Amino acid sequence: MLKNGQKAPHFTLLDQHGTERALDEYLGKPIVILFFRGKFCPTSKRYLITWQEFDRKVHNLDARLLAMSYDSVENHAWMAERYDIRYPVLSDSDLKVSHSYGVYINRHEEGFDHGEPGIVIIDKDGDIAYSILSSGPKGLPGPGEIAAVLIYMSIHGGKY
Repeated sequence: MLKNGQKAPHFTLLDQHGTERALDEYLGKPIVILFFRGKFCPTSKRYLITWQEFDRKVHNLDARLLAMSYDSVENHAWMAERYDIRYPVLSDSDLKVSHSYGVYINRHEEGFDHGEPGIVIIDKDGDIAYSILSSGPKGLPGPGEIAAVLIYMSIHGGKY
């Protein structure tokens, strides 16, 4: 996983609507990226739903929320429709972005590779401000814990 202070790797990926989303369009505000395993993981689905309830608070703290997995645009569109996810859910189908952020895990024994659950917060200048990787879909901090980081960043002009 990337360390605090490192530049966040650039990306351009498709969201659940097939719209290109680039990291650059969000810079200038803190960005929370939720890395999740994929549609197959029931814990990840619950996690995305929980964050949807928090998305407005993220915006109120002048930050933006994104999610990312290896799933296809079609799978993300299905999840967004079914679970009313309105923030961008990005398709990293070749896992290059997940690899660059340090969440890619080689899981050939399970039959497929995927990214592990993690959270990265990027400051307004594009530097990693916070990062955590979980070895499974449980154990990541929830929105309440992340809110403390975002409140601090809001008070300090988008920096941590």
